[in-house]
Amino acid sequence: MSALGLIETRGLISAIEGADAMVKSSNVRLMNKTYVGAGLVTITVTGDVAAVKSSVDAALAAISRLHGGEVISSHVIPRPESGITDVLFDTPKDSSGSGQAEGYACEGGQSFESCFENEMKSVSAIDQPEHEDVLLASPAVEDAEPAQNAEKNLHQLDNDSVSSKENGTIPSSENENLTVSKKKKALPISKDEVDALNDELGTQQAVAMLAQHTVATLRVLARQYSEFTIDKKKLSKVKKRALLEGFTRYYNLLNS
Repeated sequence: MSALGLIETRGLISAIEGADAMVKSSNVRLMNKTYVGAGLVTITVTGDVAAVKSSVDAALAAISRLHGGEVISSHVIPRPESGITDVLFDTPKDSSGSGQAEGYACEGGQSFESCFENEMKSVSAIDQPEHEDVLLASPAVEDAEPAQNAEKNLHQLDNDSVSSKENGTIPSSENENLTVSKKKKALPISKDEVDALNDELGTQQAVAMLAQHTVATLRVLARQYSEFTIDKKKLSKVKKRALLEGFTRYYNLLNS
């Protein structure tokens, strides 16, 4: 090997991000990963001197952009002594007589590349639900009950409508709809209506009714006031709470 590059990070995600940047940016090969302890992970790559230096720089830049990423140290060893590599990547013999470098081995005799990919998959699996099969199957089971309930509700509505026609009464659901529609119609949508509510109910009640409007409606309403407490140029960015406070200040000054 021409050069040996090492980065030590705190946390596995930073190590994965750094290793990915190393391999993508330069023609280098992942050699080893080491869990030092206390969350420290060391990634080792090999390749040409220039390629290794470039890959280490790319890893540092990538980890610095990662939220919470932390690099403890990094180093490049040009043309390392063969004795060092023999110690780092010892080659034990198996029963068949063929050797495999320790740096490339993970549990079960997997290569480092395969082991590293499996760890990346395990990190991604954290965001997946534990009972995915149950979650996928449950909607189909739950859909059967609403269908049965819907049929019962239809029969109940038919019976209620027949009884209401015979008795000349309005079902409770229709009464609720009428009440809601009346409430919506009663909400003030112009300055004159708000002024009338302020005179009749007071500032607190008038602003409470304004709070039922959307922020877009309140912005349009605020533009109808020639002396509103908020600059009209800023109304398009003002939030609902600030608008309600502006209406409160306006009518408090008006009533004082």
